[in-house]
Amino acid sequence: MPCACRGLRRRGTSDPIDDPIRAIFGAATVGSASSLQTVSRWARLALSVSLVLAACATPVEPPPRIEPGLWSIRGSDAQLGAFTGTLEIRENPAGGLDVIRVISLEEFAHPDGRAVDVVWTGRVESDAPDTATLRVSLLRADFIPRVGDLVRTEADATPLDVVGALNRDENGALSVTYSAAEAPSFSVTETGVLESPPGDEPIFRSARSVRATHREPDPITKALLFELFESFHELPAVEPFTDVPRFRRAVHFQVAERTDFDFYRTNPDRLRVVDKVVDPISLAETEIRANAFRASFTDKAAFYQDGLTDEFVDATGMVLNGISGAGTPLPDDSSALWTGVYAWTQALRFRTTGEGEALDNLRRSLRGLLILMDITGDPRTFARTLRPAGPPLTGPWRRGTGEFSNLDWMVGGNNDMSKGLLLGMIAGWEVLPENDPLRDEIRTHALDLLALCVFLEELPPECEEDAAALGLPGVGLNLDLPEVNPPAAQLLAGITNEDERLIAAGLADLRRPLLFAYPDLGGGPIYVFGISDWSGNHLTLTSTIVLQWLLGRTDDEELERKWIRASAIAWGILERLEHPLHAALAVAVGAFDDPARQAEALEQALWGLRSFPMPKHPHPVDLRIRSDFVMSPFPALPWRRDWETNPDRQQSIEARPMLEQVIDRYRWNAQHFQIGQNGLGRRRVPGVDYLFLYWIARDGGLISPDA
Repeated sequence: MPCACRGLRRRGTSDPIDDPIRAIFGAATVGSASSLQTVSRWARLALSVSLVLAACATPVEPPPRIEPGLWSIRGSDAQLGAFTGTLEIRENPAGGLDVIRVISLEEFAHPDGRAVDVVWTGRVESDAPDTATLRVSLLRADFIPRVGDLVRTEADATPLDVVGALNRDENGALSVTYSAAEAPSFSVTETGVLESPPGDEPIFRSARSVRATHREPDPITKALLFELFESFHELPAVEPFTDVPRFRRAVHFQVAERTDFDFYRTNPDRLRVVDKVVDPISLAETEIRANAFRASFTDKAAFYQDGLTDEFVDATGMVLNGISGAGTPLPDDSSALWTGVYAWTQALRFRTTGEGEALDNLRRSLRGLLILMDITGDPRTFARTLRPAGPPLTGPWRRGTGEFSNLDWMVGGNNDMSKGLLLGMIAGWEVLPENDPLRDEIRTHALDLLALCVFLEELPPECEEDAAALGLPGVGLNLDLPEVNPPAAQLLAGITNEDERLIAAGLADLRRPLLFAYPDLGGGPIYVFGISDWSGNHLTLTSTIVLQWLLGRTDDEELERKWIRASAIAWGILERLEHPLHAALAVAVGAFDDPARQAEALEQALWGLRSFPMPKHPHPVDLRIRSDFVMSPFPALPWRRDWETNPDRQQSIEARPMLEQVIDRYRWNAQHFQIGQNGLGRRRVPGVDYLFLYWIARDGGLISPDA
C-alpha cells in the first residue's frame, strides 16, 4: 500500500511534517494532564495514525520485472532473412532497463559482398518476471535522400517505432516478436538462450555526440540580429521554423560521429547498421563511415596521391576540378590555390620521406603556377588556371600566345588565388636541390610578385579598372583590413634573392600596428553565432603557413613566435566546429603553451584523419528529410546581402560531420552548416584536402608512417 505519510505538510507552509502524532494532536495536547479528554476523543484517530506509521516503516517491494541478462539469439526477419546475435537487457544508470540487440545477417549482404550486422538500442517496459515490451526507434530518413530508385519521402521523416513482445520461460530462454504499426510488412521473430548476466560494459555503445558551438546570444544582441534578418525569416523556406524553440534560441551545434571506429578497424569486411531500417539508403550511409574508419591514414594518403599523380593533375601541372562521368577532365576556376596547396603537400612529403616522386610532382605543378604569371602578358595580373588549348574560348578563357600558344588561361587571378602562388614558391624553395633550374625561376618570379596588383600596398587606378572591366570584384585588395600579401611578397623576394632591403621592408610592414596585432587575433578566422567566412578561414591558414615559413628565415624571433602562436588562437576560435586542419597545424608548429590544449587539438586532428571519407561518396545530401531538422535564424555569409534571392544562404542549425556531408573537390573551404548538396554522382574529384591534413600531421610528428 502507498505510504500516507509522504506528502504531509504543515498547515499554511510547504514544510514536511516530521512527527505526524504531534502534528495531529498539537504540541500542547501531548503529555498534558488537562488534555486527556481531548486525547480520548482522538484515540480512534490515533490508532489509524499508528497504522499509517507502520505502513510507512515497511519497505514497499518494487513490482516484479524481467531480470537483466545476455541471451544468444537466432531468428528470422521477413525482409532480411535469418540472423544470429546477442540480446542484452541491462540496468540504465538513470533508472529502468535498456535493451541492446546486435545481430549478424546470414542471408543478406552488401552489394560489394561485405557482411551486414544490425544494432538496435531501446528501452524495456516490464511488470512481470517473464514478460516485457521492448521499444526501439529506427531512423528512416537521415542525410541521403535517394539511392537509385529508392527515395525518402515525407512519410520517412519520423523514425519507425518498433515494439517487441518478449516472453521468457522458467529456464530463462526467451522468444520475441517485433512489429511496427506503421509498416505492416515489418516482422521479426527470434528466440534466445540465457548465457550470463550483463558484463561491466554494454555489448554496444554509441559514440555520437552533439555540442553547442557558441553560447546563446544575449537578449539585446539576439533582438538586433533577428531585426537585421527579418526579411530572411520571412522567406517561405525559413518562416515555418520561426516559432521553433531551437530557432528562437539561436544556438548552433556540431555533431561528432565516432561510433564503431574500433569495430571497423578490426572488422573491415563488415557493415553495421545502427538504429536504422536496413535498405539501400541506410546501407549507403553506413558504408561511408565504414570506408572511412576501416582505412589507415597511410592507405588514404596513398589512395588520394595515386589519383592526383595519375589523373587529377593535367599536363599543365594544374589540379583539376575532377573527371566527369564521361571521362572528361574538368578545369577548376580556383586551381591556382589548390595547386599551390598540392605543391606544399609534396614538399612536406619529400621533406618527410625523401621520395623522388614527390619532387617530380612538385616540379610539374610549380611550373604551372609560374606560367600563371607569365601567360597573361600583363605584369599586373595572373591567371586563375590553365588548360591545354583546344576547347572553345568562352567566358573568362583566353588563348595563350607565343610559347604559350598551346595553352588556354582563365582571367581573374585575385587575392584568394595569390595564396597558391606563395605556397607553391616556398614549397619549391624548401626542397628543390640547389642546382635545380627551377630555383632561378622562383627567384625571378618572386621579384615579379611585387608588381602584381594583389601584392601592392597602394592600389593604383589601373588595377581597380582591370577588376571592374573583368567583372571580378575582389581582384584587388581590400585595404580596410590587415593584408599580409605585400610583406609576404617582399620577404619571399628578399629571401630568395638575398636582398636584405626587401627583407627589412617586409618585416617593417608586419610591424605596422594593425598587422602586428593581427596574429594575436589568430590571423583572421572568424566564427560568431553560426556565421563565418568559411573560405576565408582556409585562406588565413595558408597565409599563416607562408608567414611562419618566411619569418623562420629571418632574425625576427618575436614576429615568428607571434605567427606561430596565431595557429593556436585560430584553432581556439574554430575548435567547437569540426576543423582538424587548424588543429593539426597548431600542434605541428608547436603553437601551444598549455599541454592540455595541445592534447585537445591533437585529438581533433586525429579524428579528422579518421573521419575523412575514402573515397568521397557520390550521393546527394539533404538534411531537411528529417523531422527534427531546424533552419538557422541567420543566413550564411550575410555580408553578401543576397539572402532574399540566394537559397544557398539558408543553413542548418546543426553542422553534420564530414561523414554526413558531400565532400567535393576541397573540404577545408566548405560551409559547415550546409543543408544539402547535389552529390558527385559519377564525377570523380581529387583529394588535395586530405593530403594537406595528412602531410601537415606527418611532417609535424603527429602521426607515424604506420599510423
